[in-house]
Amino acid sequence: MQRYADRQWRQDLLSKAQRLDDKFDTETTASAGSPVEQSIQAAPRENLQDWSQRLEQFAVLNQTLSRLPFEELPVTRTKVRSLAAQTWSDNDPATASDLNDVLTGIDIGFEVRIRGQSYDGAKLLDQTLADFPSSEDDQLEQAAAEINRFEDARATVEQWSQPSSSPADSGKSKLAVRVDSQVVEPTAIWERLDTILTEGTLDQFCEQAKAVEDFAAKTEPLRSNSGSSHPLSAGQAQDTTIEDACNAVREGDLDAIEKAMVKAEAWVAEQEVAQMFATTDLSHSSIDPTDIQNRVDQARATNDYTRIKSIRDEVMAQLDSTWQPSDLLSLTPTQFEEVLGQLYQKNGYDVQVTQQSGDRGIDAIARNGQRTIAIQAKRYDPNGAGNVSGPEVRNAIGATVQEGADVCVVATSSGFTQDARRAAMETKGVEVQLLSGRDVIEKLSKSQIPNPT
Repeated sequence: MQRYADRQWRQDLLSKAQRLDDKFDTETTASAGSPVEQSIQAAPRENLQDWSQRLEQFAVLNQTLSRLPFEELPVTRTKVRSLAAQTWSDNDPATASDLNDVLTGIDIGFEVRIRGQSYDGAKLLDQTLADFPSSEDDQLEQAAAEINRFEDARATVEQWSQPSSSPADSGKSKLAVRVDSQVVEPTAIWERLDTILTEGTLDQFCEQAKAVEDFAAKTEPLRSNSGSSHPLSAGQAQDTTIEDACNAVREGDLDAIEKAMVKAEAWVAEQEVAQMFATTDLSHSSIDPTDIQNRVDQARATNDYTRIKSIRDEVMAQLDSTWQPSDLLSLTPTQFEEVLGQLYQKNGYDVQVTQQSGDRGIDAIARNGQRTIAIQAKRYDPNGAGNVSGPEVRNAIGATVQEGADVCVVATSSGFTQDARRAAMETKGVEVQLLSGRDVIEKLSKSQIPNPT
C-alpha cells in the first residue's frame, strides 16, 4: 500500500513538472524529459517532499507570469520569460522566489492616479528594466530596488494629489496652500508630473516625487489643516508679498516661497515692535527706540528679513526685564520683598530675610563684608494706603539702629510724603535711602530681575 502511494505521489510530481515544462517553454527530449523530471524520477522517497516544495515555488512564479499584462512591457517581456525558463532549467527555486517578488512589484505598479487622472506607469518601469538582470542575486535585488523606488514615489504623489480634507479648500489638493484669502495650487508641479508620466523616465518621476515631498514640508505652515496661523495665511503681509507668494506657490519655487514667508514674518515683527514702543513705558529701559528703528530700516533695505525678526526678539527680551508701574502693583507683599532681595543679591550682597513683621520690623538684611543694609519693603495696594509717611520712616530708622546696620533702605511701590523725606534728611549716624516705586522700577529694570508674576 505504501509503495503504491509513493508511486502515485512521484507520478503527480512528474505530471506537475511536465506542465511547468510547457509553461516555461523548456526544450526537452521525449525519451528523457527535462532535468527536473529526471531528478524527480531518480529522487529517493525522503526527498519527494522537498521536490513538492520546489515545484510549488515554480508554480507561483508561473502564476505571476501569467497574470502580468506583458503587452505593456515589451522590452521586459522576452528577458523575463528567458530568465524564468533558465531558473526552471537550473532547478533554482530560490532565484525563482526572488524573481517572483520582482514581478509582483511590476504587477502592482502600472497605474498612477494624480488628481483623479489615471496614468500608465508601465513605460517608466519598462524603460528602467530594459536591461533586466540575469539570475545573479545582486542584480535581482537591484531590479527589486528600482521597483520599490517607483512604488515609494507613486505613494508620495498620490497622497498629496488627493483632495484636501478641509471644507475651506474644496476642490483643491492636499498640496495646495492658503495665502491670504486664496487657496493656491502648485500648478507647475502637477504639470511637470503629467509630462514625466507621459514621456519621462523613472529617475525624473522619483525626483519630482521628492520635489512634492520638499514642497509639502516647506509649505506646511501655510496649509489650512496644519493648525498654524502663519502671517501669509492670515494675510498679514504687504500686498506685493502676498502676490509674490501666490506666484511662487503656483511655480513650486521653494526659494521664493521661503523668502515670501520670511518677509511676511518680518513685516509682522515690525508691527509688533511699533506696538510695543507705543504701549510700553521705556523710561526705565536701556532700549533706544531710534536706534532700534534705524537697525530695522537698515535690515529692510538690505532684504535681511531674518535680522528684523531677531531685532524684534531682542526688544521683547529686553522688555521682559523692563519693569512697569503696574508690575509692582501685581506683586504680593512677599513677592515685593523677594525681588528687592534679588536686587541686592545681584549687586554682590548676601541677603537674609528676617522673621520680624509689621511696620516696626526689618524685612531683610543685606551684607557685603563692608556694609550692612536694613531693608523695609512697603508694597501698598493701589486702592489702599497712599505714600509712606514720616512715622513709618522713623520706625524703620529705629529698627535699623537696633540691627546695628549702616544703611536704612525703605522701598515702596508708591511714594513718600514730605514728612517722610524730611525724616530721612534729618537723621544722623545712619544713611537713609528712600526708594520710590519709580526708583525700584528703574533698579529692577537695569539689573534685569525677572518679574515673578
